[in-house]
Amino acid sequence: MTEDPEKKEKESRQLKAHEIRTCQMEAVGTLAGGIAHELNNLLTIFAGKIYLLKKYLAPNNFAYNTLMELEQAMQQSKDLSKLIVSFSKGSIPVTGTISISGLLQSVVVSFLKTNTDNSRIKSYLHVHNNLWHIKVDEGQISRVINNLLLNAKEAMSSEGIIDVRAENFLKTKDTDIPLTDGCYIKITISDNGTGICKENLNKIFMPFFTTRPKGHGLGLATAYSIVKKHNGFMDVESEPGKGTCFYIYLPASVETIPSANCGESICPPDGKGKILLVDDDISRNDIGEILGSLGFTVDYAVNGNEAIERYKCMQSTATPYDVVIIGLARRGGADGTEAVGELLKINPHAKAIAAYGYSNEEAMSNYANYGFKAATGKPYMIGELYNTINRLINNKG
Repeated sequence: MTEDPEKKEKESRQLKAHEIRTCQMEAVGTLAGGIAHELNNLLTIFAGKIYLLKKYLAPNNFAYNTLMELEQAMQQSKDLSKLIVSFSKGSIPVTGTISISGLLQSVVVSFLKTNTDNSRIKSYLHVHNNLWHIKVDEGQISRVINNLLLNAKEAMSSEGIIDVRAENFLKTKDTDIPLTDGCYIKITISDNGTGICKENLNKIFMPFFTTRPKGHGLGLATAYSIVKKHNGFMDVESEPGKGTCFYIYLPASVETIPSANCGESICPPDGKGKILLVDDDISRNDIGEILGSLGFTVDYAVNGNEAIERYKCMQSTATPYDVVIIGLARRGGADGTEAVGELLKINPHAKAIAAYGYSNEEAMSNYANYGFKAATGKPYMIGELYNTINRLINNKG
């Protein structure tokens, strides 16, 4: 059977475009990784200082309310950091198994509430029955969907229709998309807006390319980068005056969805236990001060080698470390994965939390495989960190 020349040419064009986008993402990612790391360290310091100041103020105090406003600004800064992380070279999503139908429902409803007031833009969600699960970074994929919804809204004036669909998809050798054969979830987001002209169609995933007067050219580039790092694929079809259709393919997962956890909560100052905090950044002092104010005893180490020595010395005393919080970056000593391996040799029941400024190591996606009991990111959510430490100390995880 003779291969269709037109189909072969289309596959070649798609592959070339895919390779160009990959090179562009890697170029931006080289810079983004360093920026994300330093920004998260600064945000950790700011968040720590704000938290400590609030402890000494009454809720009705003007200064307290000002700090609350600063915390809101901090949250926006954290979101910006996450955007930068999406471009980071080597950045790996921290994944969990979820239901795509639940994620889509949540994102679409939230989008309609916050972005379509006083407009006649309508959105419809069509989810096929018995959808497979996916193992993704839920926050990142939510951002992808939201970016595409916002892009669709901006492509229309005061009215229009956004259609969101999700279905199971089996990739075979006869399907002309650059993915390995297997099971995927296919998400389709279409609109009946102005469409995209042919000369711009291959540029829309480029960082900083935009045709919108108020656009920054990062929304679609971010979405493409995130999907690619989930071992998925993103494509687009469009025609001027006939609207645009985006396709997202994400690998399906056979894993079951874990039960929900309690998440962030208010922290009473009753923590009990001894913690070794391993970090070469000055932000460790602020985090240590916060943990101390919550009742924990905190010691410090600047790298993996020092952490191993301190842990070994304290293990033979009456007050060994209950938990070690250790960064993954290598800075003049053993890195986090090497260090936790040595800690487990000293004490097979050692409890270590992997900490990261941005998830640039495979260990963050599979921290348990490296001996860690939990993982957390910077800037730290104090309630989440507190709950994780207490859970480990009380032998509940």
